[in-house]
Amino acid sequence: MEDEYNDLTKEEYDKLYTKCKTVFTNVKIYQKFTCSHCKTRLTVDTPDVWFESAFCEVCGGLTVIEKAGMFTVISPPVEN
Repeated sequence: MEDEYNDLTKEEYDKLYTKCKTVFTNVKIYQKFTCSHCKTRLTVDTPDVWFESAFCEVCGGLTVIEKAGMFTVISPPVEN
């Protein structure tokens, strides 16, 4: 089965992160990845932090995100 997602390498992610933070200064960026065990798509709940690995909320498996690939979720700023 081919990868359904267009996940990025860490280098590609870093470039996209930097570009997004430069263009959209007030956004929050979250890491998104696929569990290497059960293939559930997950988003890390802490913005603007690089995580090397994370546990799956569904199966509990540990995924090394850098090896599995990742993408971003961009959250627009909240206006008061």
